Amino acid sequence: MGSPPSSNGAWEGRPDKDYLWPIGREWNPAWEGVIHVSGRVAVSGVLNGRVTLASPENIIVADDIRTAIDPGVDCGNILGLFSGDSIIVSDNTINTPQQVPGGGANYRTYDLTPEEDIHAVVLALQIFGAERYNSGPKDAEDCSTSNAGRGCLALKGGIIQKTRGAVGLTGGEGYIKRYEFNACAASEPPPYFPTTGKFARNRIFELDPRNFDVVTWFATNQNN
Repeated sequence: MGSPPSSNGAWEGRPDKDYLWPIGREWNPAWEGVIHVSGRVAVSGVLNGRVTLASPENIIVADDIRTAIDPGVDCGNILGLFSGDSIIVSDNTINTPQQVPGGGANYRTYDLTPEEDIHAVVLALQIFGAERYNSGPKDAEDCSTSNAGRGCLALKGGIIQKTRGAVGLTGGEGYIKRYEFNACAASEPPPYFPTTGKFARNRIFELDPRNFDVVTWFATNQNN
């Protein structure tokens, strides 16, 4: 990523200052809303603004990712995750309830919420899924009126992937899906997000194979 722009001393004294990068125009006038990372990257936290995070490798969802305002209410807050590989919800001690030593089937969660919130439009050239979705507890967290090992996977945004990735099993391991489309993804997508930028018109024909004649069909439709 190179050397970060000057922060005007805003975070001098912080032990992580060499890893912080200003994403507002106040400190980074060239900011256009895109963060590109050349390797794997983990992401979590609260977003206030419009950002696309892109990487040629895996993007790891380390914990909840939320926008400051609920998705769909204000298109001024939207996140795009664009991976050249996969986007994976991490199986870590925050996302996955941990077994109490000597406690048998007793599990303890370290997450502040019973679900995993992802407010983002995700685009993966491989899969969007959960790490080790087929292992761990089966009923440690609630998801509405059901139980699951890791609770709800509450994604508000959109999912584009080459192959559908798994996030849980019917036996209870992993997550229960709770997906909701954010209409802002269509009207005001994340910065430089790879969309077509236009609508495509399609037609569907219902054919009776018993009396179908391809020559007649083609002659009828070639000028329409």
